[in-house]
Amino acid sequence: MGLLGAPKVDKLLKKRDIKGLIKTLSYRKRASVRGAAAKALGEIRPSEAVEPLMSAMGDEDAKVRIAVVRALASIGDESTIPQLVDLLRTETNSDVQAELAMALDQLGPAAVAPLIEVFEAGDVGVKRVTAKALAMIRHPSAVAPMVRALQSDGLSLMEDLSTALRVMDYQPDMSVSAACYLVALREWERVVELGAAALEPLIDHLEHKDDDVAHDARLALVLIGDPAVEPLIEAFKLRSQAIRVRAVQALGVIQADRALGPMIAAICPPPVGSKDPVIRTATVMALGEMGSEKALTRLSAALNDPHPDVRDAASEALRRIGELNAEARDAMDDGGEESDEDEEMVT
Repeated sequence: MGLLGAPKVDKLLKKRDIKGLIKTLSYRKRASVRGAAAKALGEIRPSEAVEPLMSAMGDEDAKVRIAVVRALASIGDESTIPQLVDLLRTETNSDVQAELAMALDQLGPAAVAPLIEVFEAGDVGVKRVTAKALAMIRHPSAVAPMVRALQSDGLSLMEDLSTALRVMDYQPDMSVSAACYLVALREWERVVELGAAALEPLIDHLEHKDDDVAHDARLALVLIGDPAVEPLIEAFKLRSQAIRVRAVQALGVIQADRALGPMIAAICPPPVGSKDPVIRTATVMALGEMGSEKALTRLSAALNDPHPDVRDAASEALRRIGELNAEARDAMDDGGEESDEDEEMVT
């Protein structure tokens, strides 16, 4: 049958021929005809079309599936919610996913419980999609599971969940989950105010793919100061290269003496020290920033490190420490002279 033999959807709609439109959902030769039939059924909204429309969600054409979802949303049968939620979980086309989310929003609060169930059991991709649907519905019961996921699912979901929670008017408290929310939204001043609660998500963000975000996370840790030292030391010992580099940079600025031991050990020859020249270089530079004379022996030894970047950093660090200590001595001398003058004036 050629194009002239294709079903005339407009005539079927005008006659309200529901059976004819349902049959047209299976017309294989033209996806546009199947989509038009689904749209027409959405205008008529017959209950008997629900099952055939659900079957049509298996259509290989994404535009047809979008038309089918819109028709189902228009009919508004709440019995379709579990199937639509399951389709949201398995659908791979982002446009169809968006239509499914809007359809579930249209179907209202009855969709919330099954969406939460799928959200909590799903992988990162499923959580991302269902979070958008839950944000559209904006039901209060969805807030708690999304806040819990903020802490458990790490960087991969933090921004998506925070965006969804902001749409739902979530008001953060002083918890770690609230810190995850604020970190993801880049509200750095509020993050710093949270103090210790913000340390875990901030350290995770030290390896963010956006260098500016990683830099701001490091600055926030520096501003939190002393409470960040132990977590930063642990991160420096155990985490990825990106986190270790930025953690030691933060430690160098905070200048806590208790960080000196692990930092000095890291620039020792292996197996005591780090095998990674990037880590050794960053650590040498941070020790120079700290300006402690306790590091002089190991920094002098680092002048013979096998990697040129480490040797260059050691030379600069030693120069830096020399300048800092000279300034300190000059300040002490100036202070002593002022004190003598003060004593003479008192006398």
